[in-house]
Amino acid sequence: MANSIDLTKSQIFPVFPTMIVSGGETPTQDMIDWAYAEKNAATHNGNPFETGRGTFQTEPASHPKCLQHVIQKASDILNDICRCSFKHLDGWVTINPPNSSQSKHTHPGVEFACIYYIQCDENTGAIQLDHPDRHNAHSYIASLKPEVVQTSGCGSYFDIQPAPGNLLVLPAYLPHQVLTNNSTMDRISYAWSVETNWAVR
Repeated sequence: MANSIDLTKSQIFPVFPTMIVSGGETPTQDMIDWAYAEKNAATHNGNPFETGRGTFQTEPASHPKCLQHVIQKASDILNDICRCSFKHLDGWVTINPPNSSQSKHTHPGVEFACIYYIQCDENTGAIQLDHPDRHNAHSYIASLKPEVVQTSGCGSYFDIQPAPGNLLVLPAYLPHQVLTNNSTMDRISYAWSVETNWAVR
């Protein structure tokens, strides 16, 4: 069915919007303690894993008990927006110390990426979402007035400053990165991918 839009009226209307869904679950000290225990265990075993300038990240593993209610919150969100079944894949904890950042990446082979913020503040680095077709859209975006870009949401990138307890569910194809941590505290997040059974109605 075609969309009914009054084209006689001068207006800006978005098409093909990228949907970001948010939620919230209060973080606990158990989560912070677990994250540092994971880092200490990996370092002790000689297997630190870096995904950016000074960033520590664990290998994917089963979701810990202290984060089960966060996984359930993500399930509630996905049940609201998905028409098919889905599966939470293994997750990983990321610790961004001061002056660190995380490289731009996507989550290939799946449909959703989930990110939960355990510890952060207004200076620990925003998550920057890139236009999914930024290269091809560059000249188009550069041609627009700044106020049009702002009101239409069609810029080259979009920054989100998370707070502790924030949960983001975003399309796995959307490039994203973590900007430099300019705080004196570590930024701790937990992320995982979600695959859907989209071919079965």
